Amino acid sequence: AGAKFSSAILPPEMIERIEKDQVPGFLKYWEGEHGEDLVTRMTPKIYMDQGIVKSQYVVKSFRTRVDGKPVKEGLPYELVHASESIDL
Repeated sequence: AGAKFSSAILPPEMIERIEKDQVPGFLKYWEGEHGEDLVTRMTPKIYMDQGIVKSQYVVKSFRTRVDGKPVKEGLPYELVHASESIDL
């Protein structure tokens, strides 16, 4: 938690397309987290074509519990295990 990243250098497996009906749950998952930078990074990025929302994308991220374990409940994707392609 609190790790910084740039979506420009993340491998494709770290980007997830989420469906319109998944967005409210995803935003609820991050509700209560603070910091303008975090909110900006966690907000789904919208892809539009001719003024119509075609899809929304997020960086696969997660919160952690006090014990350091990831909070998976409420995420619309599976977490990706660390690998050399991700840990640049």
